[in-house]
Amino acid sequence: MSNHSNPLTGLLTWERVNELIEKIKSMGPWYIHSPDKGMESLFVSGGGEAALFLTDRSEEIKSRKHGAGWVYVHTPESPSWIKIYDPMKCGSSCSMTTPNAWWEMALEDPRESLSPEPQTPEKRGLADWLTGKKKARTKT
Repeated sequence: MSNHSNPLTGLLTWERVNELIEKIKSMGPWYIHSPDKGMESLFVSGGGEAALFLTDRSEEIKSRKHGAGWVYVHTPESPSWIKIYDPMKCGSSCSMTTPNAWWEMALEDPRESLSPEPQTPEKRGLADWLTGKKKARTKT
């Protein structure tokens, strides 16, 4: 059963996020994507890269003067599914209901729950995602 069918149970403080970052360093591969951007944003990373990714997103949120972000994890003791929320990036989805996550991180390939056939993940890493982000900035 996919973790995506179970509720997230942990709303973490920033101190707990730091503990989570340490735990995920030795886990992986992590499948990371932005739900708003779809599976085109998916990249796969090892534990160290995933920890760096979560650290960078957390620092980005904490550095803002207004608004607070939050991180949910399926099981803090044995993390396998993480959602990162940033109210500044919620767009029109923010309301009285839960907004879309900014980023999701999972140990299971989220594409497997979309299609009955298992798919081989495209070999993309954090460096590929960063390169794509730089290209997007230069187009605007």
